[in-house]
Amino acid sequence: EVWLEMIELLNLDVLNNIIDSRILMNSPQNKEDELTAWWDIEDLKRECKKGNQWCIDMLNYPPFKNELTKLKIVYYPKHNREGYSMVAKQMKQWLIENHSIIRESASIFRTS
Repeated sequence: EVWLEMIELLNLDVLNNIIDSRILMNSPQNKEDELTAWWDIEDLKRECKKGNQWCIDMLNYPPFKNELTKLKIVYYPKHNREGYSMVAKQMKQWLIENHSIIRESASIFRTS
């Protein structure tokens, strides 16, 4: 009978661990890390904590535009009604890797 109680406790412990892991997987702090597949300008503004025009100027600064186009990270609008579209994960990584040069170049691309 002691063995049966131990097995029941072990089963309960395993069940609790499964429940805990599922709760953690769906917890809000992990939702922050999720990225949508694509970003638009609003997502870029939020990520950079900058305004609409700053983001557009940065995306169109020739050295950045050449690199982002070559890497196929940004879709540049071809018509007035189209918007910018970015591959979210790659764009976030590019922003991180190029943070210093983006900030150093801001005065240049903001005046061009």
